[in-house]
Amino acid sequence: MNLKTMRGKGQMHLRVVIMNECASASKSAADFIGQLAEIAVVAECTTAGEAILAAQCLEPHILLLDSSAPSRELPILQEIAKLGSRTKVAVLTSSERKSDVLTALRCGASGYILRSSGVSLEAALLNIHRLDVYVSPELGARVLFDLVQSREITIDPESNWLIAEGGRLTEREREVIALVRQGCRNKEIAIRLGIEEATVKHHLRNIFRKLRIRSRVELAALI
Repeated sequence: MNLKTMRGKGQMHLRVVIMNECASASKSAADFIGQLAEIAVVAECTTAGEAILAAQCLEPHILLLDSSAPSRELPILQEIAKLGSRTKVAVLTSSERKSDVLTALRCGASGYILRSSGVSLEAALLNIHRLDVYVSPELGARVLFDLVQSREITIDPESNWLIAEGGRLTEREREVIALVRQGCRNKEIAIRLGIEEATVKHHLRNIFRKLRIRSRVELAALI
């Protein structure tokens, strides 16, 4: 693992760790990203072990997996998710396959960036830092269209939200969402609805599954 010095860059800059199995490619990417005004590369990694260690020890804002085959990076995504790290993981790739995008997101990736995207890499990384999920717009629109066409997802007629096929929201789930919107935590929701806190968590799990999201933050973003 090659640690980098943040020359002339303060703590407010976005800290990024880059991982590419090819050392020269990793260095090239680091040199390019290092020139961006708002981003500082703090380490270059060439193995999964180094990348996971860097996420634990350096606590970067983003771990960028620079890979031509995103499916190879799934163990890193899964391990970072298990660690409960605050580091967000993004995939930088040329692969436009829907299966690669969906698998990466389901395994915990916060971003999927196409090399050919019309959005700059700097803007994409900053969006990943500010938002919970980011997919290059050109690819995201195509994937969404394919999912709707194949009926893997549908539109809830009452909320106009995209939901998993067969996963229409129940009245109780709508009540939970309304209270989340008001900023209520699980315990308060349970008291307001006269149910157990464990039941609230059960409803939230179902809501996350139906809306294909992973957190209250994403739920709040929808509403």
